[in-house]
Amino acid sequence: MTESDHNPAIGQEEQERWLCSHLVRLFLDDEPRAGEIVLLEEISSDGVGLAVETAYPKGLRLTMGASGFEARVVVASCQPRETDFRLEARFSDGFRWSPEIWIPDHLFRPPSLHSKTRSKAKGAAGGS
Repeated sequence: MTESDHNPAIGQEEQERWLCSHLVRLFLDDEPRAGEIVLLEEISSDGVGLAVETAYPKGLRLTMGASGFEARVVVASCQPRETDFRLEARFSDGFRWSPEIWIPDHLFRPPSLHSKTRSKAKGAAGGS
């Protein structure tokens, strides 16, 4: 039995977080197709991480679209970085993303931080 079997939140978090690099359009719901082109950096079953050029207020409802995909989101946070902003948004209207629904460019599931820590500790203790 793995640790994720004991703690469902660990397994769920690992399954939901995917890195990617895909250009998407972000637009206000009342201004269809007249939005900003932004970089989708991360996607999970419940939301996205985007690189944007302008700050967006928390709670703003937007639509994110790409060829073959469209979803409504709500801004959870928008933090300044060195040359842009990191926008975190949650899917709304009960939508949950999965790779079966849509696959962004360069989709990559990074190794779990938990499993890296566990294997380092195992090696340090002399285990195999």
